[in-house]
Amino acid sequence: MRVIGLMLVVAIASFGSVASAEKVKTNQEAKLFNHPGEQGAVLLHLKEGETMTLVGEEGRWLKVRVHGRTGFIPRSKVDMPDTAEIARNTRRRPFVDGRGTKRGFDTSAGPDDRVGADALGETSTKDADDAKKPSKGDDDDDDDTAKKPVKKVVAKKPAPKGDDDDDDDDTAKKPAKKPVVAKKRPSKGDDDDDDDDTAKKPAAKPAKKVVATKSSAKKSGDDDDDDDDDDAKGGKKSAKAAAKKTSGDDDDDAAPKADKRPSGHVEAKSKIFEERSAKSSVAFVAKPGDKLYIDSTKGDWTTVENDDGDTGWILSSDLLVDSTETAGPAHSTIIDANARAGVSFIQQTMKTTGSSLSGTDQVPDAYSINASAATIAIGADLLYPMSKKLYLGGEATYAGSKTVGGGIVYNMIDTGFTIHDINIRALAAYDLQRPSGMMLIGHLGLRYRAYLVNGYGSVATNPAKIPQETLEAPTIGAALAMPNLGANYGLQFGLDMILFGSSISQTKGYEDGATPSMKDVEANARFVYRLSPSFDFLATYDLDLGFYNFGAPPADSMRGHTGMDVTRNDLVHQVTVGVVKGF
Repeated sequence: MRVIGLMLVVAIASFGSVASAEKVKTNQEAKLFNHPGEQGAVLLHLKEGETMTLVGEEGRWLKVRVHGRTGFIPRSKVDMPDTAEIARNTRRRPFVDGRGTKRGFDTSAGPDDRVGADALGETSTKDADDAKKPSKGDDDDDDDTAKKPVKKVVAKKPAPKGDDDDDDDDTAKKPAKKPVVAKKRPSKGDDDDDDDDTAKKPAAKPAKKVVATKSSAKKSGDDDDDDDDDDAKGGKKSAKAAAKKTSGDDDDDAAPKADKRPSGHVEAKSKIFEERSAKSSVAFVAKPGDKLYIDSTKGDWTTVENDDGDTGWILSSDLLVDSTETAGPAHSTIIDANARAGVSFIQQTMKTTGSSLSGTDQVPDAYSINASAATIAIGADLLYPMSKKLYLGGEATYAGSKTVGGGIVYNMIDTGFTIHDINIRALAAYDLQRPSGMMLIGHLGLRYRAYLVNGYGSVATNPAKIPQETLEAPTIGAALAMPNLGANYGLQFGLDMILFGSSISQTKGYEDGATPSMKDVEANARFVYRLSPSFDFLATYDLDLGFYNFGAPPADSMRGHTGMDVTRNDLVHQVTVGVVKGF
């Protein structure tokens, strides 16, 4: 009969293990690994809200079963139930057919849902000796089971573990301290709600069996709040474990605290992709408050890593850089090249103070030119991070415009021209650490512009005697860049000026004045739209306004000015579109 009792205990424990299986859900997209640690093979990619069966726990990893696969997932990506109390499937009839539902020394009725050792006890027709000294799961009449059960129960001191039994019958008896047995067995999956079986000593052996199972559960990392560690002795350990879990102070989380890499965070829940494309697979999902360690930036994307070791790419516009003194630059070296094509609209107005010419034809003392030109432009810029916020670099641009459909028309003759405009600038950029990636850029540079007239030396092709002209001048300016103003677009506004030091030379013999000088103001705007992680669409608009003062015309000039002071204003509208390649 001992064998039968042992088999029943094993059956109850086995049933409990199935009943205690908990259902948990993912709180974000996650990977299911074949063993604990991100180095394991990925079995499945799980979506947010997927239901899984909790099998066990190992440190910060949970062992779960989902979609027929069993693997491991970080605890941080799983929503644990608010309470770990295990549902019980209470039986409402005697566990063994033919056994009585009465207990004690009298014939008073017991509950209808007696299970376990209580259900295995004999009915009231058994002799008093069996009623006083029931066997450990053995229903025979011998006396060997009546030995030493009390000593074992006293040694276990189950009373502090708290009896939640509402029955008062067992409180009058010494074995009433045994309610812990009823507590332990349900915690391992016992589906019995009745505590009657805890009032009798035969439950000692099942209790011993359950204790052993509890030990195994502890080794597997089970921190269930309603298991046996809630008793007087284990409660302290459970409280410490809970505090440790709440504070996140464990061996796996300690390393990131000493991480010296620059870090950032997101303002809203954001997807981190496995590749530099929003169409690629999601590596993990970052939530506000998650620390993201910054590795490098390439184009519009930045690669980051979380405390769990997951890595992926995020749009730089979605990443806020943490301002810590130990953090290095938020981005790596920025290198861009662009190519554009478009059109320029050119207006040129000449005026001469004290001119003696009058009437409709006052060339060269007074005239106005309107021309359009096809434009191509290329450029490249480099910014190298010197610190967390400061970048130094340079920029070079070229724009070439050639008149089409009409240039300078005089005496029914159309004279075309070409403009070559080159700018070389030294840049200093300050990162304002905004979500838009806002940077304030200052620059100093040199501008060279060549104004070339077709057939300038021939009266037949250039009857207005328009001279060729070159300009060299230092420039100073500033720009405000917001490359991540939106999810897929950015803007930049700039101002470039020539305030002093200009040098102007014109074709010998065709000079407009003996002491030429000029001041210039150029305003520009750029719109960038992301086509791919490496290529952007670029649209630019430049407004260039130049003020020239040539002074008094030289006596040997063939231009024929008759006044005392010659001035000219040039206004150029230039619109181009193209692509930007990031390196």
